Amino acid sequence: MDEIATALSIDPVELRRRNFLHEGNTTATEQLMREPIMMDQLLDRILRESDYYARALDSRSRIQRIQSSRIASRLSIHAQLTGLARHLNRWRAWM
Repeated sequence: MDEIATALSIDPVELRRRNFLHEGNTTATEQLMREPIMMDQLLDRILRESDYYARALDSRSRIQRIQSSRIASRLSIHAQLTGLARHLNRWRAWM
């Protein structure tokens, strides 16, 4: 669901909320939800008690750092293989 939320530019929590069943809804197996379902309140409590948003932000920044270092490594390898590194070193020395 996180990947779908990212593709839609929606917060993953919001996507989950939009898919909650509520009283009066029908399930995929045609079962009518006759009693109140308190998924919204349960999710709010889980988010609050787990400090979800702080952890999610930390996780995203960690992933971005890893991706940035991978890109830098790939560029460095590409530069070495193509001989571009030699030209970059000359340019850095000139600056």
